[in-house]
Amino acid sequence: MTSTGLRVFDGAVAIVTGAASGIGRALSEELARRGASVVLADVQPEVADVAAGIPCASGRAASGCTIDVTDFDGLRHLIEGVAGRYGRLDCIFNNAGIAAGGELRDHTLAAWNRVIDVNLRGVIHGVQAAYPIMLRQGFGHIVNTASMQGLMPSPLTASYSTTKHAIVGLSKALRVEAAGAGVRVSVLCPGVIRTPLLSGGKHGIFIAAIPEPEQRDRALRYFERLRPMDVRQFAVKALDQVARNHAIIVVPAWWKVFWWLDRLSPRLSLFVAQRVFESARRDLFGPSQPKRQCVAVRSGVAADAALADELRAGAHGRRLKAGAFSEETVHVLSEAVHVLVHGLRATTMKLDHERAHARRCDQVREPETVYVYEYVYGDGAGRRLGG
Repeated sequence: MTSTGLRVFDGAVAIVTGAASGIGRALSEELARRGASVVLADVQPEVADVAAGIPCASGRAASGCTIDVTDFDGLRHLIEGVAGRYGRLDCIFNNAGIAAGGELRDHTLAAWNRVIDVNLRGVIHGVQAAYPIMLRQGFGHIVNTASMQGLMPSPLTASYSTTKHAIVGLSKALRVEAAGAGVRVSVLCPGVIRTPLLSGGKHGIFIAAIPEPEQRDRALRYFERLRPMDVRQFAVKALDQVARNHAIIVVPAWWKVFWWLDRLSPRLSLFVAQRVFESARRDLFGPSQPKRQCVAVRSGVAADAALADELRAGAHGRRLKAGAFSEETVHVLSEAVHVLVHGLRATTMKLDHERAHARRCDQVREPETVYVYEYVYGDGAGRRLGG
């Protein structure tokens, strides 16, 4: 096997699962544009036609293979065959996934098993097949597709969110283990991206007691309010960060606000999730209602000013388009920011107060004897313990 170091991406050999549509297809097209030889894998037979339509800057045609990621032997055979044919394997994108929407009380064990088999075991199978090859050759990059729902509370998609949290955990652990062997590991955490998954996708599981066509229509209208990013734009931004070997890749960048919120204050993150859950349950599964009108985020509204500036700024100074949020979403987030700022201010004041009193509790030194005092919070007194 050739071992000349990792190629990013010109001249690289890459495998992408779930590549017949959506994020997988966009990643494959962008990889080919950047000069990689790409093998598209998907359970959908049309993956061969998709591959045939992708021009490759390297001069090698992209190829397609029908494969079910839940079949480990079949996936391993594909991965080992690609590595043997090209003499190397630079990247594998474990991207295949399905969604199941509905409250957890309505989930069936069959739905759980199907989501876990595709979303989690499919990624595990890809890792187990590709990682040994990359260890032997001394280089490689494993990129697993999770979701923002793997970084924050996500009611109404409990099974999907469970698998995405697991993929984030797997990727972080493997990144640490693999670094010394020259193997990179990244995890993609997309926000809302314009793909067939917004309406459930071809293999989506619909749990609620509502006709599937209506569930698909409601889901699409709901997610359209969040201004989905174009999938090709997502692929460009995601691969830029893969090339820089980022560990956790969140695109669009403004979704990091929710990730930061969950890390900074889990309690506040759950509060926001509760409010979103109540609204989403009504919109997705409640009685039919007229469509809501999206409103612009206006910095002139006092209650929303700080939030609007924060969200518009984004992680890298990029500004969001007007109308990115519904009025209710803005209200919920503004409440969250208000509570967060108030909580931080109260915590800071409490810490300052405790520091001032702690200085009185330091060891008190006398010429010959040292006494240690214990400060009892709240009564303003100290008690000598000994000396």
